Amino acid sequence: MKFLKAIAVFLWLCALVLSATVVFGTYVPRSESTPVEPSYSNAAAGAYNGLSKLVWGSVLSWTTFACVKGFGGERIDRERPNLKSYHFYISLDKKCAVLYLTI
Repeated sequence: MKFLKAIAVFLWLCALVLSATVVFGTYVPRSESTPVEPSYSNAAAGAYNGLSKLVWGSVLSWTTFACVKGFGGERIDRERPNLKSYHFYISLDKKCAVLYLTI
């Protein structure tokens, strides 16, 4: 079981790095005094546009698979809550849902 946990940790780290690459891959720091225009080659832009959706889908697939198989973290049992702040999360969830519906 430790071997599976080591693989799961490795895959979580890969998912974290890949998702950050997809989200921040095209970021170019800019300042007001010297604006920087992004200068990507056609090959780099094509590679990003072609692979970003595949990578993002893979990250979401791993997240779903890991959570279903029990490698996603602490599970919350509604019958027997094992987190001391379980009720905090339920109230936060309700507040977020109401906020989402009112905006």
